[in-house]
This record gives sequence, C-alpha cells and structure tokens, in this order.
Amino acid sequence: MRSQLKQWTTKTHALLDQRMSMLVLADRSDYATFLQTHHAAYAILSMGLPSQHWISATLHCALTDLSADLGRLGVDSMPLDGLTPKDDIHPLAIAYVVAGSHFGKHILHRRWSRSDDDLVLSAGAYLSNTVLKDAWARLMSEFETIPTPDQAVQQLGPDADWVFVLFMACLARAQEQGRAHAAA
Repeated sequence: MRSQLKQWTTKTHALLDQRMSMLVLADRSDYATFLQTHHAAYAILSMGLPSQHWISATLHCALTDLSADLGRLGVDSMPLDGLTPKDDIHPLAIAYVVAGSHFGKHILHRRWSRSDDDLVLSAGAYLSNTVLKDAWARLMSEFETIPTPDQAVQQLGPDADWVFVLFMACLARAQEQGRAHAAA
C-alpha cells in the first residue's frame, strides 16, 4: 500500500518538497512561513476528519505545538478563508501525508537548529515533537489490516495527492502574506 501511494503522489510530493526546500528555516521570516503553512494545512485537515479517528489527535497535538511556536515568534496563524476541507476525504490519506512528513522533519530540524536567532530556536516545539513518527507506525499497522488494498488505493491516492496540493496552497498563501507584511 505504501509503495502504491508513493507512486500515486510522487509528482505532487516532489513539487511540495522542492517548494518547501527553498525556505531557510534558520531565518525568522521563512520559519514563520513554514509554521503558518503547516498550521493552516493541519487546521483545514482537522475540519474534514471525524473527531474520533486517531489521526485527529495527532493533528491536534501538532496544531498545539505549531500555535505555541508561532506565538513565540509573535506571528499570527494564517486566516483560513477560501481554504476548505475536501468532502469525504479518507482519514488514512491524511495520515499518510501528515505522518509521513516525519521523515523530512529530521532534515528540517537540522536546518532549523543552525539558526543563530535565539527567538527562532525558542520556537521548536513542532520540530522536536515525535507525534508524527508515532503516527507513522500506527499507519503502517493500519495498512496491514486493509482487506482490499488495491481498491483502497483508488480513494487513498487521489485524497493523499489532494493533501499535498493543500500544503502547496497554504505555502503560497503564507509566502504571499509574508511579502505583503514586508512591503507594509
């Protein structure tokens, strides 16, 4: 299942990675953009999930850390107007993208930790939390119990791809907002 989803989402995932990699996480402005992007995407994803699904608790924990980090930087979360959850999104598609991001968090953590800005370094709750790694292990267990993985991929693939697109939309909006504040 994991390899099928990876194939399905390769192009969108690579594009998001490319755009996120341009952010310099040691820089206060870029780090704020990173945090706002994740906060907005997780908030939208939370709206489309049943509250009893286990990935909801993961998102809630991540949102708490992201809010704390934004607060330390003195930055507001991004307005969500115009960003809406996908109807009937499969929770495991959300889990695949969100929990899978723990692999990239190691690299991001290293980039962030090189900052010489004490304020940036004080805002590390999200990057230091292991909740996404724990969610990945749970997701892999869930994948093992899906009775018809080929059929499940038909929904999980497009839904996971949509999640990557949502992150790109949130990143574009955060960058636009950052440019607007810099110009003001």
